Amino acid sequence: MLCVLQGKPLTALCWGHLDRRLFVAAGHQLHVAWVVKHVPSLQYLAQRSTQALVHKEHNVEKLPLPAKLCSNLKALFTPTIKVR
Repeated sequence: MLCVLQGKPLTALCWGHLDRRLFVAAGHQLHVAWVVKHVPSLQYLAQRSTQALVHKEHNVEKLPLPAKLCSNLKALFTPTIKVR
């Protein structure tokens, strides 16, 4: 986590979403970390890698993927904090 904070002072720390998210505020930035209590599956790791390369949810539909994998990949773009 130190590389994420980049020397900025830690201003807030919060645990939430059924103990699955860690929220860390450093300076004016908010960082959200997913907490897993087990080793993630290779499918999940592949989906996270694909998400990092695709960047936007609408680009997922352009990939030649089965419908179930496409919907799982789209779910990764759902925000943790919903702003109204």
